[in-house]
Amino acid sequence: KKWSRVKGIYSNVLGFLGGVNWAILVTYVCRLYPNSSSSTILSNFFRIFSKWLWPKPVMLLPIQYKLPLEYQQQLSNLPRQHHKRVHVWNPKTNRRDATHLMPILTPAYPSMNSSYNIGHAQRRRIVYEMRLTSGIIEDICKGNKNWRQLFHCDFFHQHEHFLKITISASSPSRFKKWFGLCEARLRILIAGLDNDQIGIEAYPFTKFFFEEERNPIR
Repeated sequence: KKWSRVKGIYSNVLGFLGGVNWAILVTYVCRLYPNSSSSTILSNFFRIFSKWLWPKPVMLLPIQYKLPLEYQQQLSNLPRQHHKRVHVWNPKTNRRDATHLMPILTPAYPSMNSSYNIGHAQRRRIVYEMRLTSGIIEDICKGNKNWRQLFHCDFFHQHEHFLKITISASSPSRFKKWFGLCEARLRILIAGLDNDQIGIEAYPFTKFFFEEERNPIR
């Protein structure tokens, strides 16, 4: 989480991965290497997911399409009007599931994609940062770099061009509501700006900078 926050790629709202997503990815690696040290798990984490063939789903357990027996027993004691059909993630039968770019499935029934709102630009940036970090960890293991460099990010020196969006309101309460609405719409803006046909690669940087003024509040 700390690494993704530093790199500006931690946010479900902006089309990146959030806490549950990162937790599932880490758990996946820990299950593969249950007796490894934390540094080995960290190294394997970035090595595995920097080369992951998305949209191949990440699964902690096989998908269970049929209702588990214990749930069937619980439903049998309820009136029929309380029986609801649940959706299990299945790209073969569901067109919407087939469009998911970076599926990270929840382990409990019914299996769902916890990262359904990932966009093309966001996936591209996540993979880029993972590949970059995997190379840094290799240099750390060779003694050429230290662990502090894993959490270094200088956005404004990395990018010659960037778009600054200022969100302001007349009071703290109005700012909170307005900020939430604007944040939710930024993902749509990025999708409109990102265009590989004309060579524009756009992605949101999820670290916000707050500036307090008497009037307005920003």
